[in-house]
Amino acid sequence: MTKPAAQRTKTPLPKIISIQYLRAFAAMSVAVYHILNQVEFQTRAILPLHILLSAGVDLFFCVSGFIIWTTNWYSPLPLRRFAWNRITRVVPMYWIFTLFALCVAPFSHYAIRGLSLHGAIYSLLFLPYTSWNMWPILGVGWTLNYEMFFYALFALVLLVAGRHRLFPAIITSLCTLVIIGLLARFTAPALQVYTNILLLEFVFGILIGWLVTTSRLPTHTGFAAACLIIGFVLLLLSPHPAGQPPTPWRGIVWGIPCALILMGTIALERSAANFQRLPKLILLGDASYALYLTHAYPIMLMTKLLKMPWWPQTLLGFTIFTLLTSALIIATGILAHLWLEKPLLRLAKNVSILNAPNA
Repeated sequence: MTKPAAQRTKTPLPKIISIQYLRAFAAMSVAVYHILNQVEFQTRAILPLHILLSAGVDLFFCVSGFIIWTTNWYSPLPLRRFAWNRITRVVPMYWIFTLFALCVAPFSHYAIRGLSLHGAIYSLLFLPYTSWNMWPILGVGWTLNYEMFFYALFALVLLVAGRHRLFPAIITSLCTLVIIGLLARFTAPALQVYTNILLLEFVFGILIGWLVTTSRLPTHTGFAAACLIIGFVLLLLSPHPAGQPPTPWRGIVWGIPCALILMGTIALERSAANFQRLPKLILLGDASYALYLTHAYPIMLMTKLLKMPWWPQTLLGFTIFTLLTSALIIATGILAHLWLEKPLLRLAKNVSILNAPNA
């Protein structure tokens, strides 16, 4: 019989290589989606299915739910340390690049949404506010509003329900918020985010994490292949009218396929005796957060070249643009990870709050 979390001692967290592969895949999917947006704008053409690349965000949310559940299962931390780890993982890098976005505002509007003092404060505090599509100043930061809310809710449920009731409590809390949102149809930006159907994607990730931590996830190659095939097929067949995500049901229409892809990938790794370890892809997974935050800037730079009269406005020219921009995005993300993100994380580990008695 599995011991409740409150009775378990800290055990090593097993390294799941495939999660790093998925993080790299999700980050690059979003980046290429934004690259192709520029190609569409330049050519005035509609690229079929390229909107599906934005489902990298939905895969990120599923992966996030999985990671938060499994890390708290295998290595339960005091609440204060859990909160500190989440804050130091997300906030410093996001603040740096939000402030950088403010600095480049006079030169480009590509990454800027709702530019104002009010918008800057709300953006830095991860609070949704009324602006274009409720995006913060650093456009990609809209997903972090969901992430930080999920972390805060997870910490609150952990505090109130305790570890031994954490699983049903967090699942019930997230599902209840979604139901309230569907019934109430809120217009306030914060309530729209905090009751959005996208929260179900965290639920899917938690459920898959629970299957793994309780050894209930099938590890047959056939099961893994079926999950991956069904997941990608459902994603390809999903409705996306006028090249837009399938709102208001995105958390289901894209969330379920992404959850199947996550589950299939993990099952594939666990079914393989020698799962292929690709160090460069693992590095890209480690750098996925930095890549996600920085990828707009290489796109801004390369788009200036795309608009030059000497750049070939042909299929070959747009293909070269996409490949060169992708390479620059990868290089920028990895450098930001190695030179900025990792030093900041090392610094955070040395802060006295981590050495204080457990609370």
